[in-house]
Amino acid sequence: MKNRIGSHIASGFLIVVLVSCSVTRKSVVTGDIYSGLNEKKFIRLIETTSYHSFKTLEISKFTANYSGSEEKKNFKGFIRLKHDSVLMVSVSPLMGIELFRLRLDRDSAGFIDRYYKTYFLDGLYGLNQKYGLPADFNLVQSFLLGYDPFLDNSEIVPRKFRETNDFYSVEYYIPVEKSNFGIEYFYAKNLKIKRILVIDFAGGSSLDIHYGSYFEKNDVSFIPNELNITFIRGNTIDKLELSFKNAELNKTLNFPFSISDKYTRVNYK
Repeated sequence: MKNRIGSHIASGFLIVVLVSCSVTRKSVVTGDIYSGLNEKKFIRLIETTSYHSFKTLEISKFTANYSGSEEKKNFKGFIRLKHDSVLMVSVSPLMGIELFRLRLDRDSAGFIDRYYKTYFLDGLYGLNQKYGLPADFNLVQSFLLGYDPFLDNSEIVPRKFRETNDFYSVEYYIPVEKSNFGIEYFYAKNLKIKRILVIDFAGGSSLDIHYGSYFEKNDVSFIPNELNITFIRGNTIDKLELSFKNAELNKTLNFPFSISDKYTRVNYK
């Protein structure tokens, strides 16, 4: 049976790209527990908490389980990130060489599918024009690292804030040209984000990201090491479970993305 890992990852990451909006925020983490905060105190506390800046991040190995309506797949890979600049994801079967590579920067998105010998490459402006949705690198980065990029952005309104016994929630409504999105961030009482829910009200689809544990090493303790992602479109449900085995900051990294002239370009319409 033909291997479809590449198309699954392409679809999942392009979904993330296409629901993106312009952001500038960095990750925040605290070991304290906070209860009884109103919205102003909640925002002020996060704004005054130490932020983690870094030049590069490498997840040198992750494992993943994919399940959809047609099949299930297990695979592995690595992730490289140059902060606020470029993201690369490499995917391989559990036993074998690279099948698929995705690269995203502030101007473009693309992937190479080595199994089908195809590739995709388009500018973020082109994706915006094609789908009528704003595409932005920073929101993809925030999904990977688990933080709320809208908290101090006064242009994203209206916003709803609430507290329950277990979490804080901040919800945003984001109108765009051809659709309207709701994004809700769920914070644990230690202010680490535990869930991000994105709903396309016009298209009837949703992207639901749950964050499990975080790395224990102090320098990378702001990075989640377990992500469970569910994408629903109509009656179709796709699930992706990611487990990051290690994380290292500020290494010198390369982001190669050379395309063979024997590969065929594909387009999404």
